[in-house]
Amino acid sequence: MDIIATEKSDTPQRDAWFDNVKFVLIFLVVAGHMLEPLDFGPAYLLIYSFHIPLFVFVSGYFSRNFAKAGNERKLIERLVIPYIVFEVAYSVFDWWLFDRPKLTFSPFSPYWITWFLFSMVLWRASLPYVSRLRMALPISLLVGLAAGYSGSIGYFGSLSRTLVFMPFFLAGVIFKPRMLQDALRPPVRGAVFKILAVILLASAYAFFLTGDRDRLHQWFYGSFSYESMRIGGWLAAGYRLCEYAVACVLSASVLILVPSRKIPLLTASGRNTMYVFLLHGFVARLWLESKWFQQFDSISGKAMILGGALIITLILSSRAVRIVFRPLVEPRLDFLFKRGQDGPTKC
Repeated sequence: MDIIATEKSDTPQRDAWFDNVKFVLIFLVVAGHMLEPLDFGPAYLLIYSFHIPLFVFVSGYFSRNFAKAGNERKLIERLVIPYIVFEVAYSVFDWWLFDRPKLTFSPFSPYWITWFLFSMVLWRASLPYVSRLRMALPISLLVGLAAGYSGSIGYFGSLSRTLVFMPFFLAGVIFKPRMLQDALRPPVRGAVFKILAVILLASAYAFFLTGDRDRLHQWFYGSFSYESMRIGGWLAAGYRLCEYAVACVLSASVLILVPSRKIPLLTASGRNTMYVFLLHGFVARLWLESKWFQQFDSISGKAMILGGALIITLILSSRAVRIVFRPLVEPRLDFLFKRGQDGPTKC
């Protein structure tokens, strides 16, 4: 199953390209969480500057059918139930691993990585209504800019991230397949554009070498208010607008660099991102508790962490893992629905 529910595309090549994109994104999710305990270094900041917005954009692209009514079962099976299962599982795991004094469940304050599932539920459930609005994308952009001014919008209901990243979700919904075909034409994916993409990514990395790292990572999370980041007035909205622009430019750079041909093992792994996403958090939490990461606080050590993240991504997207964990990630829920409803969904 794929955390980004896919559709049939017109050409095998385009399917391979999207699977490659999804593999790159889920690998970056794993890599970011494995690097996080060390510090907010330039590699970490580069990943977080675009990978969440791009993930949300691609999710929106494959959510266009949710603008129509009648997708309640898909919403429940693909997102709601996995969210509940892993919200409980991570709460119990965290209580056991870190020896918490009390076991608590907070379904409306998503635990760590489960925020994305919670926000996906909100985005897709609201899509039939939001899609009826004129200028829905500009409105969502203004809402995302305004959200940072409220100190009461935070982790509860994943509301801050839902509002901050919703423009990328709607942009994905609006992005038509024909626009994608134009984007994949040779001139756009030629050597000149690829060189430009590398230069832009390298420039961002160089900037993060000298920037205010402690504050930058808060901007990229999308869950902090402007006040908590000590920025106020119109300048705060300007910063977030710049953040949006950087995410768009770097996301486009990555999309240009992703190969469109099938790559052995990697392309197939891009079809099982849900398993990687939901399961890698247990590995990342063990990594944090073990303190092993302290032995890798060097350039060569971080390169080894990236290699380890690649191995983790490949393992968790494998057929064996899918067979073992399918009852949790893709449970059969026929008993919940009346007869005559749509059959089991397939991703």
